[in-house]
Amino acid sequence: MLSDKGRRVIVFFCLLEICLGALTTAASAASGKAKGDIRVLDPVGALSVADSTMPPAARLKGLAGKKVWVVVVDYGSTLMPALAKVLPKYAPGVKVKVVESGKGNPFFMLKPEDKPDAVIAGTGVCEGTTLDATNYARQAEKLDIPAVISFNGEILHAYQEAMDKLKVPNIRAYATALPDPARPGDPERLARILIPQLIEGLTRPIGADRPRIFFTGSEAKAQASFEALRWTGGVPIVLPTEERVAALLKGTSHKPAEVVGVMAPGMRQATVEKVAINAVMAGCTAEQMPLALALADLLCQKKVAEALGHKEPPVLQISVGGPSAGQIGTDSIGKLVRLMLIHLGGLPGPALEARRLWATVPDQGKVGESTVALIDVDRAEVWKQSTAAVDKWR
Repeated sequence: MLSDKGRRVIVFFCLLEICLGALTTAASAASGKAKGDIRVLDPVGALSVADSTMPPAARLKGLAGKKVWVVVVDYGSTLMPALAKVLPKYAPGVKVKVVESGKGNPFFMLKPEDKPDAVIAGTGVCEGTTLDATNYARQAEKLDIPAVISFNGEILHAYQEAMDKLKVPNIRAYATALPDPARPGDPERLARILIPQLIEGLTRPIGADRPRIFFTGSEAKAQASFEALRWTGGVPIVLPTEERVAALLKGTSHKPAEVVGVMAPGMRQATVEKVAINAVMAGCTAEQMPLALALADLLCQKKVAEALGHKEPPVLQISVGGPSAGQIGTDSIGKLVRLMLIHLGGLPGPALEARRLWATVPDQGKVGESTVALIDVDRAEVWKQSTAAVDKWR
């Protein structure tokens, strides 16, 4: 039989457990993820505005009283007409015009008096129509008209590939579900979810703003997403969660946002954090982080991605000398280079999957400063004097 004091102790700990559980749930909700979900960082570098093929159009202060085109790229779309119908509730006095792309290019021979103030193009439901929406938004931006696109969330990779091919980092895209034909009012419901995002995309100052968090959800779904996007280079990877990337960044004193370089003309920036993300995927450790950054520096300086994009690229090896030679893993460094070439150098993953590009050659006989070099196997010499110091990245 418990005393009153014993009962009070049990009640206290039960209440404490309930409060802690509530705090944990609240924290998960505040971070945008449910219990058990993970947040995975985007491994792909962003194009800087200076590297894009055209400057971004200036954003608007608001849509109230503005003329907005809603360009429908999918025949039979119900979401975009619903969006056009609901939009005036969010922007008083907005003048909305629905434009069907199937009737011709609306931007061809556009008269100044007909020029809209903003363009919303979508919804891309497949790779072809996503590219269509991207192209229409690109034409609008070229005419100094701010534009956004919407697309089926299941084909995120199609939009990202289109952006990379067109080298247009400044067109903001927003994923959506497709309306359920069996659910009355579903197009309007989805439109109400999508419109605030589109308005934000047309009004917030723009830059090279790929989302830092690529995926929030279960580990299995995150892995499937990376594989669907061909982001693994055909090899097993470690998912770059926030915690794993933070752990690797402890291996260097350099700031995450510091730009290491650009691996090919007009391609993506390699920041310290982006290198860390790819290093996590390759299975590297914090101790290897300076070596990873030196490799990224080397790939940027020598434009290796551009050379490997030729029909007959050189066969290269990675040579690590000095104290760092004892830190290289069995295949993590070679895997890292492959992943960086895909995500930061712009080389397509499938093109690299079938090729044995890299073999790591430790040279523990050397003493003094740690270095990393690329060796032209065909000529048995250092390729293009490509040697970089490791210690500068500690």
